[in-house]
Amino acid sequence: MIRERAARAVLLVALPHDPVSGDSTTHWWRVIGDRVESGAGSEWLALAADVEARPRMIGLAPAALVRLTFSTRPDGAASPRQAATIARVGALERSLGEPEALHSATVKLDGDPPIMVTAVVANAKMQEWLDWADGLAVRIDHIVPVAMVLPLADQWTAATIGSERIVGRRGMVLPDEPWLKDALLGESDEQPDELGPDALDMALVRITQAPEPDLRTGRFARRRRIVIERMKIRELALLTLAIILLTTLIAVVEIVKLDTSRSALDAETLAIARQAAGSSVTLENAEAALAARATPAGGGSLSSAVAAVLARLQPEPNVSLSTLSFSGGTLSFTVSGQESSALNRVLLALQRDGYRVSAVQKSQSDRRVLAEVTLREGA
Repeated sequence: MIRERAARAVLLVALPHDPVSGDSTTHWWRVIGDRVESGAGSEWLALAADVEARPRMIGLAPAALVRLTFSTRPDGAASPRQAATIARVGALERSLGEPEALHSATVKLDGDPPIMVTAVVANAKMQEWLDWADGLAVRIDHIVPVAMVLPLADQWTAATIGSERIVGRRGMVLPDEPWLKDALLGESDEQPDELGPDALDMALVRITQAPEPDLRTGRFARRRRIVIERMKIRELALLTLAIILLTTLIAVVEIVKLDTSRSALDAETLAIARQAAGSSVTLENAEAALAARATPAGGGSLSSAVAAVLARLQPEPNVSLSTLSFSGGTLSFTVSGQESSALNRVLLALQRDGYRVSAVQKSQSDRRVLAEVTLREGA
């Protein structure tokens, strides 16, 4: 079955017998639709590097290095994938060398009956071809045995593809060596048909439409490239910059909020200190002034009582301290809030701290609740 593909350029190159040499000179064919161009040399590298055309690359593996085996669909196969697996295993077992050192790919060819074609090649040779392509900065998308250009009918057919000469028919494909041909055909009058230029072009077009069996599978499968367009890079850079600016802005806002909260706390502390120790108190000498104010009072500690009140007001943001005074060991202060429950929580917490608390609650015109509180240390 031939799969439909987009009509864009496809570049076929004959893979070298000795890829280790790194020589880029080889036979090549460029297929665009049904039109085939061909050449021999290294100019195919420029065609492969054409960014606008972006041709797919198909490597044609030499018949002498890739063995084809033919088999019918196994009767016990429950699915096409299972049939292909059975065919590959059978081909590897019949090949020279250890199965672990060989690579294979299978395709089903239509016919009566359908046959399974399995290509077998050495792992080392596959890696050499891929390294050869990497050394030339090109990417091979598919690797197909060159023998697949033959029609594989009952009649023997010979063809010249680039510098390679092959002969074969359904069930067998070999390099066209005179001694092999004599051994196969013997003294019979049967001579192989020659695959003409037009038929060869049609066969190459067919391979571009269905590059099978594709040896660029399994352990040698193509790895997907991650290509980021230049516009996408610019968008990512702008997005990263925006995230950095937003993060910096959030940090600045938080710093300003903390500084504002600290300023408000300092102002509230200074107001309380001035109520208790006089209007001449500053933020710098508030602690010393309160300590001096508390010393002669007797009967209790002003600093500890004020600290206890402030500590219990901190978790109640809706409760505010209005007035504060200290006399004879008794701390008097006024607190207000929107709910009496919040005030009660502050007073109960002070009682748990060991203070004797008495309070008178009043409702104000703005629906806030005010409590006049006296606080003494417990007996």
